Amino acid sequence: MDLPHLMRVAWRWKCVTAVGFLAAFALTFLAVMKVDPSHGFKLSYRQGQQFEADSTLFVTQSGFPWGRTVPEYVPGNSAAAEPSLPVSDADRLASLTALYAQLANGDAIRRKLPGVDDITNKLSVTPVSAPPYVNPAILPLLTVAATTPAPETSIALARKAANLLQNWLAAQQRAAGIPDDERVELQLVARPIKAKLTGHRSKTLPAAIFLGLLLATFGIVFTLENLNPRAEPVAEDEDGEAEAVERPARLAS
Repeated sequence: MDLPHLMRVAWRWKCVTAVGFLAAFALTFLAVMKVDPSHGFKLSYRQGQQFEADSTLFVTQSGFPWGRTVPEYVPGNSAAAEPSLPVSDADRLASLTALYAQLANGDAIRRKLPGVDDITNKLSVTPVSAPPYVNPAILPLLTVAATTPAPETSIALARKAANLLQNWLAAQQRAAGIPDDERVELQLVARPIKAKLTGHRSKTLPAAIFLGLLLATFGIVFTLENLNPRAEPVAEDEDGEAEAVERPARLAS
């Protein structure tokens, strides 16, 4: 590209160039921001951001059986052919973790959280996967993730959803008459303190608009230059008088 030639042509048609630049900036600005004239020309972004906050629940039982090196068993009854059973079954708790995740994503929890629409305000409850080659493949941990356009809203929604899940399970256990020492507990091990940015505003459309208008502006400028070439004295005739010839403008390569 012949930059000096480009600058000369742009300066010659500076009014057209200025209008093109102003139009590019204005339309790019309007692609990013929305102007509301009904409220004193209030400006707001056309695209929102998304923030995620997480709570972590521990699927366990009373007595913290995870602190024992040897599993504890409930004595069996040989006369009644009842075998001894482990107090804590890791496989069963892993299965319950997956089950509670599915139940938490159903109407039992969501209907108590107005505003969750899976588009702007999202809620998901998922089990935490164990490291490779570990059995069972699911850890007894649940992640309650809330995604909303504002960080404080995400934190509040994650806290509320985790609390609702704990209360829902306790209510089901009371209704079923399960003894306290036989109940599964959902213990809060990590509360949401800070929300992380997960959805950025796209810059593709504004950049495309700006570059497209700039290219269109320079295209118009060079078209005008070719239709109206600048006259330059390049030679003298036999009488010593300069002859003005029209030299077409060079297109930038």
